[in-house]
Amino acid sequence: MIKENPQARLENAFYMVQQCIEKSLKALLVNRGIPVPLVHDLGILLAKLPNDLLAPYGYELSDLNQYASIRRYEIGTFKLTKEEIEIVIEKGQVMYDWCKDNFKN
Repeated sequence: MIKENPQARLENAFYMVQQCIEKSLKALLVNRGIPVPLVHDLGILLAKLPNDLLAPYGYELSDLNQYASIRRYEIGTFKLTKEEIEIVIEKGQVMYDWCKDNFKN
């Protein structure tokens, strides 16, 4: 998204990562037979995981919640660095892989 459109709002990358993590956690909950709450809050979803599943980054991921709501609609009121974006994208990839790796077959 960012490479293809340099004019894109960079905070939208954070929104996409938040969505990736949210959907991955919900898929893991479904896979484990755990009821999925109708929320976008990553902290609530993490709290639903069994005690033997310790997600990378833990509740630190809740910092991304703001990008699923209010920050998604704000227009460039804050600056993001390339490094911040790369870190968030890496977290998204790690969480996606972790969720996938913890599926029960």
